[in-house]
Amino acid sequence: SVGRLLEPDATTKRIEKLVEEELERLASDSSGWITLYRDPGTGSLWIHDYPPKRIARRGAAATSSVNEEMARAEIGGF
Repeated sequence: SVGRLLEPDATTKRIEKLVEEELERLASDSSGWITLYRDPGTGSLWIHDYPPKRIARRGAAATSSVNEEMARAEIGGF
């Protein structure tokens, strides 16, 4: 029904586990909706965000691998 939260699938659960237990939080934007993480094992950077249409539909966050330039464009200094 409209307004109900969807049950997270296996991919969403894996991303949540990575964000909560494995990735190192580096910074967030001023809104708090976009967070930058680093994988301590590989050094790779990840942006975890809630795109507007996902917020409106109460969907899952998106997590994307980014380079340092892209991270600075999203977050600023970190």
